[in-house]
Amino acid sequence: MASKKLNTLYVLFFLLAIFVFGITVFEDQIRIRIRASSSIVSREKSILLVDKVLAKTPKESVLVTVFARNASGEVLADAVVQVQTTFGTLKPTNATTDTTGKAVFVLTSDVVGKASITATVAGQNLPQRLTVLFSAE
Repeated sequence: MASKKLNTLYVLFFLLAIFVFGITVFEDQIRIRIRASSSIVSREKSILLVDKVLAKTPKESVLVTVFARNASGEVLADAVVQVQTTFGTLKPTNATTDTTGKAVFVLTSDVVGKASITATVAGQNLPQRLTVLFSAE
């Protein structure tokens, strides 16, 4: 009877040793995988915004803001953002997100027209497409 208890303790000790050894060996790889997945841009969680959809030419400019997020909704700092427009002048066309995951651009036009705005974050095209109308006073 005593040898069965002793054998059971040996097996439990062996399993515990394997478990501790496994955690020690693979912990860094698990951290790397978690960190890598948290820096991937989420097309669905990232946001493209404008501060107004109607602007008077040439007096008003439109702020275009992009918020880069990962799948968990956490901000992504240092992500490269490109914004494109079909009308007007956009400055800058490329920017890097700050520590809050935000990149800001300015859209202007001297003539009346309609701009369609899209954005790309770290190579991922955002699904949002926004329209801004530049009108005469």
